[in-house]
Amino acid sequence: MGSSLLLEVPRKDPELFELRKKEEELIRELKRKDKALAEFAARVVLLKKKKKKAIFLFGVDEDN
Repeated sequence: MGSSLLLEVPRKDPELFELRKKEEELIRELKRKDKALAEFAARVVLLKKKKKKAIFLFGVDEDN
């Protein structure tokens, strides 16, 4: 019963630690880019609606 194996704390693999850290970083970056893409898409939709409304109300096409 005096085995030191029971008292030893398992050491974490440094390579595994780095891979998990990199994974978390990549997930954060992906979430950030996903939010930016969603915001950009929303702006495009709003600009299209604004243009359609201007054409409807004033008969003016801003591009021509």
